[in-house]
Amino acid sequence: MEFDRKLMAVISPWEPSDRVAEAYMLRGAILASFAHIEQCLSELAIRASYAPEYDSIASDHDSLPFTMSKRVRFLKRIAGTAGPLGPYSSLLQSVLKRWEKTKDLRDQMAHAHMSVLPNAPVRFSGIKPDGGEIHMVWSNYFSPALTNAALRAARFSRACQRIRDKFEAQQLLPTFEDARIHHEGR
Repeated sequence: MEFDRKLMAVISPWEPSDRVAEAYMLRGAILASFAHIEQCLSELAIRASYAPEYDSIASDHDSLPFTMSKRVRFLKRIAGTAGPLGPYSSLLQSVLKRWEKTKDLRDQMAHAHMSVLPNAPVRFSGIKPDGGEIHMVWSNYFSPALTNAALRAARFSRACQRIRDKFEAQQLLPTFEDARIHHEGR
């Protein structure tokens, strides 16, 4: 499939299409990986919130942990608690640490402006509020570094999938459907 220049969003018209297409593809690969990671962690948090062993932790909330930061905080709490995920506590903590270490990359790829200019690295820039202050942040990626970031995100995504599949095969948590039905009955 050839890259359609009509898909370009504020990219230098002088840059060769293949370089722009590569930047779009790699950014998209990173975003697709993080979307999958977020869905795996979200499903895990929602299902765990209905496991009887985590009831006391889940009852600290008036509702499900809906934002990603609340879901991660909830998962951190259950990682240190006896229950069906207890034997996997260190694995879960490792995944959550990795999430926190890579969250800035996810946010940057999702929200930053991308510039692809001739003879220059791909630049991602954007505004980042931090502690009441506003900062302009940017990162430059030459093709190998952006490719490496996409590969790391894809490996993390596949690892999350394997963990989710392992928990599913062992039936450690209520099914998503059972959690949904239980939630509607709350």
